[in-house]
Amino acid sequence: MPRRFFRQFTVKRDELRARWYLKPFHSALANPKLFSVQRRNVVRAVAIGVFCAWIPLPVQFVAATLAAVALRANVAVAAITTLFTNPITMAPMYYLAYRVGQTLLGQPIGRFRFEFSWDWFTGEFVELWQPLLVGCLLLGTAASLLAMLTLDVVWRVSVAATVKARRLRPRRAQRIDSSRS
Repeated sequence: MPRRFFRQFTVKRDELRARWYLKPFHSALANPKLFSVQRRNVVRAVAIGVFCAWIPLPVQFVAATLAAVALRANVAVAAITTLFTNPITMAPMYYLAYRVGQTLLGQPIGRFRFEFSWDWFTGEFVELWQPLLVGCLLLGTAASLLAMLTLDVVWRVSVAATVKARRLRPRRAQRIDSSRS
């Protein structure tokens, strides 16, 4: 079942070769593992995508794609997995990351004030980025590991259930045939 689900997100290599703007990347995209829907490749791609979703910059999609190519994971699944960071989930995610970073760095929890000025950016933002980055790295790693382990277990259980169902099918058919005789 997981394979069928993830197969809908894959892209054919021939479709990518037909696109002129990807011509410089043909050698990098030649690896068949980048489009394979095998458990290891997809689980690795989900972990990459979930980790990159915690990047607090608008480069998540590109970072996930490049990491998937470097780590030989499914490129499409890695890129699509970053989409759980959206305008609705972004504010709570990064606020949580900021609070976790503040706690880990031992910074006092203060009131957050925002002004659209150069003084705010050079003064207060300098204090904000460190706890935000620490929190994003920690939560990204934890969420990535959790997603990887969960998907791996779900995939293995699904395959085991399918194999068990296949083994039981012929026996039932044999019993029915022997009872008819």
